[in-house]
Amino acid sequence: MLPDLKNFNEFLNKIKIPYDADRFYRNNEYIYYLPGNCRLDPKIHYIRTGLLMGRVRNGRFEPSQALAMNLKADEWDNPINFSLSDERVMRYLKGETIEADDLYEGYRLLCVDNHPLGWIKQSGTKCKNKYYPGWRYN
Repeated sequence: MLPDLKNFNEFLNKIKIPYDADRFYRNNEYIYYLPGNCRLDPKIHYIRTGLLMGRVRNGRFEPSQALAMNLKADEWDNPINFSLSDERVMRYLKGETIEADDLYEGYRLLCVDNHPLGWIKQSGTKCKNKYYPGWRYN
């Protein structure tokens, strides 16, 4: 069932692929998108089920790296797309804050040559890095 979170629903509106609202499952702070025809037994403790959409922290939805890797650039409303030769790509991979060329507010899918890399949270032109810390380049 679709979680009743305002910013989660706003976030879903930016995804350009159809989804079935009955396949969303919330387990504490984590929201998953379950496989079709999935039936969960309440007597069984599940560690992970389906695609991790993200988590709810401090009442706000934060998208997961897994979701970013499962989207294509054209499936997200207004992705930010860099070429591989752009120096901001390496800065992003190192976990640094980067600057965008346009103004935007909210989460954006960051892509390199139309391939998803991860999330940024943009405010104006400043892009806060949301790349998974365990994958960052040292």
